[in-house]
Amino acid sequence: MPPQEYNGWLRLATRVLDRVPLSGEGQVTEAIRTLQELAPPIPLGTDGPSEIGSQEWWLATSPLYEACDAAGFPVSAESYIGG
Repeated sequence: MPPQEYNGWLRLATRVLDRVPLSGEGQVTEAIRTLQELAPPIPLGTDGPSEIGSQEWWLATSPLYEACDAAGFPVSAESYIGG
């Protein structure tokens, strides 16, 4: 996948992440809020860097996976790009 397309997917991911509804409290909410703060939405039609995929991002995802697993909803992912 060319870098331009990959970066476009990351920008889209920031906007989707921003729209995740939060309940207001709890470990899952706090973990998602941390990710939202780390990767704020990049507006449509603009370009900008995203922290998604950075080392800081991956460190911040662990609490989300653990909180979801503890709540009985383990996280899974499906890859459809890359090698």
